[in-house]
Amino acid sequence: MASIRKRNWHTGKGEKRTAWAVDFVDASGNRQRRQFDSRGAADAFRVEIEGQLRTGTFRADAAKVTVKEAADLFLEHCEDRAPNPTRCSREIGAWHPVLAPSLPQSSDGLCCSGSE
Repeated sequence: MASIRKRNWHTGKGEKRTAWAVDFVDASGNRQRRQFDSRGAADAFRVEIEGQLRTGTFRADAAKVTVKEAADLFLEHCEDRAPNPTRCSREIGAWHPVLAPSLPQSSDGLCCSGSE
């Protein structure tokens, strides 16, 4: 179950600030907190997060992984599953400017050997 509470504080310049915090505990028992400018936004998030927690689809780290990190994890997973990673797994990122430099290259300069 998630809870909403009003948070008041003063900045270093003495300005009064107010926000709404949603506190909840995820499936692994870790406390999570998100902050919102309005009560309505906080309540909408609370309803959404309670649904995700109930169905088991909430992932706390989902917003913390970059595309490159996700691609690296995917390629590592593919390499662990098969002795020779499939061409399609390497071609997924071969055109991407961030992912392409991290992909192994074959001797002919293509991302895969082409014999697959």
